[in-house]
Amino acid sequence: MKKKTLLSSILTIALCLSLIAGSTFALFTSESEFNLSVTAGNVNVVATVDKDSLRTSSMKIPQVSGTFANGGTATFNSASALALNAITPGDEATFTLNVDNKSDVGIKYRVRMIAEGNLAPALVAVATIDGKDYTINNYESATLWQYVAPKGTINSIEVSVSFPDNADNNNYNSAEEVFSATVAIVVDAVQGNASTEDAVVDTDSFTNVLANLEKSGQTSAVIELGNDVEWATEGAHASSPLLSADSKVIELTVNGNGHTLTATGAGVGSIRLANGGKLIFNNVNFVDETVSYAEDAWEFTYLEFAGNLVFNNCTFNSGIQIQTEANETVANATFTNCRFSTVEDSVYAAWISDGTVTFDGCTFTGTRGVKVHEAYGSEVEKLTIKNST
Repeated sequence: MKKKTLLSSILTIALCLSLIAGSTFALFTSESEFNLSVTAGNVNVVATVDKDSLRTSSMKIPQVSGTFANGGTATFNSASALALNAITPGDEATFTLNVDNKSDVGIKYRVRMIAEGNLAPALVAVATIDGKDYTINNYESATLWQYVAPKGTINSIEVSVSFPDNADNNNYNSAEEVFSATVAIVVDAVQGNASTEDAVVDTDSFTNVLANLEKSGQTSAVIELGNDVEWATEGAHASSPLLSADSKVIELTVNGNGHTLTATGAGVGSIRLANGGKLIFNNVNFVDETVSYAEDAWEFTYLEFAGNLVFNNCTFNSGIQIQTEANETVANATFTNCRFSTVEDSVYAAWISDGTVTFDGCTFTGTRGVKVHEAYGSEVEKLTIKNST
């Protein structure tokens, strides 16, 4: 027993020595210093009105600058705001806006109008940027955000403000009240990777905002639909992304506000973000008017979506297909409070080829509901349908 006790004591002492030695090693450290220089990027944009550029017209007929045919006037006050007095339907004032960009970082800018006065609701303003016209009526809409490289040149912007000849003159004609308005043109500028919302008023502006996002360095964006738009699908299976694989935007939200996105073209190029990012649709009405190159082949009669998808409160007036494009993110789609309707007896409301798909609180009307399809080597990982009719 004494021998065993002694051996145990020696072992305990050895372990203590080992711990002490380990602690001693931990005291030996090394430090290395480096200097980090940090400067903040500067967004510096100055907009000025070229007062000499002012042109006025009545019923499209040029007038002496600053005057209108029926005695109205257009003048710039000391704050460079445009004052319109005693104008009548058909009068229009046009001028040039110069924007000086001294920002040492990439920026995005847009132009909008703020009009005040009892005549303001009748006015229509248009800003022309690089040959494209944007309506900028009093907060209701603005130009699309335009991306500009550090210290990049911003071309002159032409702005026109008019009292349309189709305006209801009875609302602005009174012997007891003087109608007038003051118009301020505002240029908003933010850093190039800031999250911004773009208002879309037609198919051209929808295409333009997507093109702007391709060039921007921002990682997320929101598009607000102010009208119905179209999107042309192309070719076979991998050709219709809203944003390309090179885009920096990894989350794109499209707020439909109840408007319709009509798919045209071949119908077999998936709507998606080709960079694997998340594509979110809120309150969008989808209509499929595509003509497939293989219309007699049932698997090609569906409007295709791919990638990481979220649909909230959307309506689908045609059959859709969820799938994974080659070498891209496995399909992951969630439908919440969406409505599906199909007209053709042979068409399913939703064709699930692969990935994980969830329907929650959805309604299906028509002959066929959801199809799980695993031909061609595709793999459906999980399908969940709950709280649905």
